[in-house]
Amino acid sequence: MTTTPDGISFADLQDFIKDAPKEEEVQKKAEALYDDKTANELIDIVNRHLNEITEEVNHPLSHKVAVMEIVTNMIDWHTTIANKMIDEGETDSAIAWARDAGKFQSIMNILVTIAIGNDDFTHIEN
Repeated sequence: MTTTPDGISFADLQDFIKDAPKEEEVQKKAEALYDDKTANELIDIVNRHLNEITEEVNHPLSHKVAVMEIVTNMIDWHTTIANKMIDEGETDSAIAWARDAGKFQSIMNILVTIAIGNDDFTHIEN
């Protein structure tokens, strides 16, 4: 018993194979999910920029500010998408996006209570 339908000839199969994408092309395309970058490439890019921040401002507050800026971006992103989903009548999706915006807001609330030294201008007493 074979899994090949009776109506397909061996020559047809060879033509399909000839026109099929190569395995490494398929795998590379499947891995490149993030603006044509793989997860490992994305991690390398982020780490390169974090290292640049450290080289320019060798103080832990530079990374706290970076985290706060990223979290702010995530709050804005999730809120924007939630509003878009509301406009499109996709209430369940909107609620999920808004909840995640709230989770990022919680992260921000925690971040501002963490002091990085006496001169941390981002620190708010709780």
